Amino acid sequence: YETNHDTYIGTFDGVAHFVARDDAMANNSLYSDTVAATSCFYRIEIDNSVAGSITFSVASGNGSVASNTISWSAGEAMSAIVAKFTAKSVSGSYIVFKALADGKGVGLEVGGYGANTLTVSASTACTVIDCSGFAFYLSQNPAVKMGDTFNPNAAYTFIGKGVHHNFRGAAASTILTGKGLVAANSSCIGNDGYNYSYRTGVNFAKWKEWASTNGDSVFEDDGEGGTDESVGKVMKEAEFNADVRDYTGSDSHHLGMKEYYTHLFTDQTGDYAALRQKYEAMYGKMTSMYDAYLMSHIMDVAANSGITANMRNKGKNQTTVKADCMNVNYDYKVIPAYPPEYNATHYGVESSEGFAPSTYYHPEPGDIGLFLRDDIMQLVNANITASGGGTALTNSVYRGSSADYDGNNTWSFSGTSGRFNYSTRYRSNFRSRPVLALAL
Repeated sequence: YETNHDTYIGTFDGVAHFVARDDAMANNSLYSDTVAATSCFYRIEIDNSVAGSITFSVASGNGSVASNTISWSAGEAMSAIVAKFTAKSVSGSYIVFKALADGKGVGLEVGGYGANTLTVSASTACTVIDCSGFAFYLSQNPAVKMGDTFNPNAAYTFIGKGVHHNFRGAAASTILTGKGLVAANSSCIGNDGYNYSYRTGVNFAKWKEWASTNGDSVFEDDGEGGTDESVGKVMKEAEFNADVRDYTGSDSHHLGMKEYYTHLFTDQTGDYAALRQKYEAMYGKMTSMYDAYLMSHIMDVAANSGITANMRNKGKNQTTVKADCMNVNYDYKVIPAYPPEYNATHYGVESSEGFAPSTYYHPEPGDIGLFLRDDIMQLVNANITASGGGTALTNSVYRGSSADYDGNNTWSFSGTSGRFNYSTRYRSNFRSRPVLALAL
């Protein structure tokens, strides 16, 4: 199944999935290739030939600028006026003022949770333009493309009024209605069938490295004398080894942790043996009962519920729809509203097998659960080496997915803990590894 550029990672419902040999990188300096969604942009054009002023406030999901009045005198240098605005920037709250490229005034970028807005209560000798209000679909405006200079006076078809202020604060299915996008879902299922949500392991080596020292000291009790794994917590290795409770009952999870996983680790027949063989085939040979315990918490990429089930074989539509949504910044440059999706659909790799670049997409959660699985990651890297180049996968790089966790966050792989996690849409350290899904 290996191609010149891609490695087969698994099949869902008759659709084969391949992971690309490189990350999707930005080919244009107009936008970042790592943030999950763009900010909102305002343009303040200033007439400094006469005295003027503006009274405004700014609100982002992460902070605010209280009501301020900035004034300028007739003939005052534009650089001096801009400096008064930039002094109001709150970078940690994603509120940033900068000089406009054409020298006509100042631009504001505001991003974070929720609606990100500039409110003007009074102004003279200046014009305020809500550039993100021009956000549009490429499919409805084929004459405009990413990187173009936007014409604010042209007759374009825009997306719904107001929703553009929430690219970073609302699920894509809420903003891009009627496009068949998957609704946000905070459920992620482990191999043992429990919902661990953002605590689900993905890469075993990194997961064990993190969990053995950063897990919980006390495990929850289900009130029936057993352990309640459904809460999604995971024990530290020392606490796990010290948990020698020996409960009885028909439910195997009503054994103490060590007792239950002793069965999983040592039994040679029956369900325990089959489960152990399944885990070892994916993650390598178990060296302790704690290994068996953690392996049961790894994401079940073929689960019939949760985000992996909801997104299965829907990554391409999820990606192409979001990639088709354009934003406009304060210099009137057209930029993607969702850079990772745009980059994935424009992944510039040709293939002798006829796979067009447009067939790539920003990975589904199940794709990440596959290509970061220890054994598959090794196979991908071996194929990259054999084919003469590419970017090796590692378990320490953060990986974004095309799925929404909730109104403010997307699903992603944590390169710190080896877990599937949620992440705000304005994080700047996530990479997209494009994927192909081809019907067999």
